[in-house]
Amino acid sequence: MKPGELEKTFTIDVVDNELPEPDKEFFIELGDIKNKDRLDGDDTRCKVTIIDNDSPGIIGFKERDMVVRPKDQVLAVEIVREEGCSGEATVEIEIIPAVDNSLGVPAVEGTDFRKLENPTIVFAAGMQSQTIRIDMPSSSLEPDGTPMKVEEDEEPEGAYFVVRIAKVHPEGVLLSRKRECLV
Repeated sequence: MKPGELEKTFTIDVVDNELPEPDKEFFIELGDIKNKDRLDGDDTRCKVTIIDNDSPGIIGFKERDMVVRPKDQVLAVEIVREEGCSGEATVEIEIIPAVDNSLGVPAVEGTDFRKLENPTIVFAAGMQSQTIRIDMPSSSLEPDGTPMKVEEDEEPEGAYFVVRIAKVHPEGVLLSRKRECLV
């Protein structure tokens, strides 16, 4: 970069083919031209992912389990589409109480979580992630309406539920092994 330049742009050509294949990744690093060492700082390395655009992909949750605390009003759950993103894909989500007795008490809709207003998630062509927002009842309030005091390191108590991918469309879109997320 020349003195006074604040940014520099460059292009990298990507070769497209018609074969479905896994996403590929590489890194771009900023380095010292004299000694070839990478410059210091977290912002001197960038990961680039070349997504496969010849396959509809595999859809699943980013996380297998999540924790929501009583003071949280919304739970954001990320759904990812990997190894391809051609065409539109539709995912239908359902929330159900966890029935495994070893976990604890099954959650109750309306008391522990709110039903999704729109359980259908649409991935447009090329889209790799979507976030669903699950509203949590105001269980974080005391009976008089004041905020409940919850310590940050306090272990959550209460009920468990499962966010599940019930259906995917069109045919050819696959579900990953992370098709359920325990909350």
